[in-house]
Amino acid sequence: DDNDCLTEEELDNINNQQERENHPLNCAKLNAKPYPYFDGGIMNARKAGQFAYFSSRNNNFSNRDQTGNICVRGTKEDGTEEKCEVDPATFTLQGANPAISTASMRIAGQF
Repeated sequence: DDNDCLTEEELDNINNQQERENHPLNCAKLNAKPYPYFDGGIMNARKAGQFAYFSSRNNNFSNRDQTGNICVRGTKEDGTEEKCEVDPATFTLQGANPAISTASMRIAGQF
């Protein structure tokens, strides 16, 4: 309900940034929600490949980022096979996250 949230003008009138960002009715930060998450429900993966995702909630580009990579086995649109190989010691997907590039990768022309 929009009435449960402060307006942009009301938020701007709070001079203390910490107080403004943590105000319980600051819906821009999802503070007014009892459970600040998005439930997308069950999704059916119909396309093979690796898909990166991230959540901007509780992030602020710090060490609290919530990122991941979903791998769907099968034949990709280009005819190649996605195997989703996993390291048996760590149970993590092998290879680089396709959505993240580093400066060294860009310099080497990989992205």
